[in-house]
Amino acid sequence: MNSLCEDLICSIYQFCDTKTSYKLSMCNKYIYECTKKGGFARYLCYDYPKCDYNIFMKRYLRHHKSIETFVIRCTNNPFYWLPMWSRRIHFEYCTIRDPINPKRVVETESITILTVMHHWKITIAWENFPNLQELTVKGYALNFEGIEKCTKLKNVIYVPLEGP
Repeated sequence: MNSLCEDLICSIYQFCDTKTSYKLSMCNKYIYECTKKGGFARYLCYDYPKCDYNIFMKRYLRHHKSIETFVIRCTNNPFYWLPMWSRRIHFEYCTIRDPINPKRVVETESITILTVMHHWKITIAWENFPNLQELTVKGYALNFEGIEKCTKLKNVIYVPLEGP
């Protein structure tokens, strides 16, 4: 195992889920050292108030090169809790008052917003998501103005909720 190059080890990790990757990293000291450099977790969740933000950030810093999906639950303006915009973003049971705007163009391919905990219209800065391919929203209202700027958008699922 020690003769494998780091690039090959990283390629192997692309086919493993987080649990398998963790087990693989524990089987050999050389592999463990390789994973310390870039991490192996592809999924990171911040679930307020169950999760300590400091622990979340430590996990992010360890795995920032491999993370593909962030899940943020039960927060106000969840995008402020994101350390970076990954390929897939999930906001669950959050309050979204401010526009979803990363302030720069990002590589995000999928955004999921489930059961927003308010009745405000969700506004997204579509021009900053040119690679967006999937959008799933279950909420009260969504502003579609400017969505044509997402030229790669293939799948939109919008489930409007009724107000009180």
